[in-house]
Amino acid sequence: MKRNSVIPAVFIIVQRSEKILLLERMNTGWNDGMFTLPSGHIEKNEAPQDAIIREVNEEVGIKLEKKDLIIKTVLYRKSDKDEERVDFIFECNKWKCEPINNEPHKARGVIWADRKNLPENTIGFIKEVINSKKEYLEIGY
Repeated sequence: MKRNSVIPAVFIIVQRSEKILLLERMNTGWNDGMFTLPSGHIEKNEAPQDAIIREVNEEVGIKLEKKDLIIKTVLYRKSDKDEERVDFIFECNKWKCEPINNEPHKARGVIWADRKNLPENTIGFIKEVINSKKEYLEIGY
């Protein structure tokens, strides 16, 4: 029996009042032109909390502390390339520094979007995660 080889990633809902921080992707080959949450892959021997703290600083320049992270959901899904993925989605409403686009070669920009009125071109599963009240979601199967 072949073992499962899942790709782990982290996402974060950075929230200010009823607004959510989103990035518009470009030049990545994955959902370019679509809005997503700050995110990234978990590196070998890295905890999900450490990965999102690193990734959000790399992408949007904000600094987080572990104590301010809240796990929203763990998502198990198949990607559009039929890869199996597990996503750890965190929330936070406390951080240091004002968000900026730290990776202009990968993102067209950052916006604060109304949680109840996300842009049409927000990635589908991201919309579901933001609007879900569930602790565990299964998307893409």
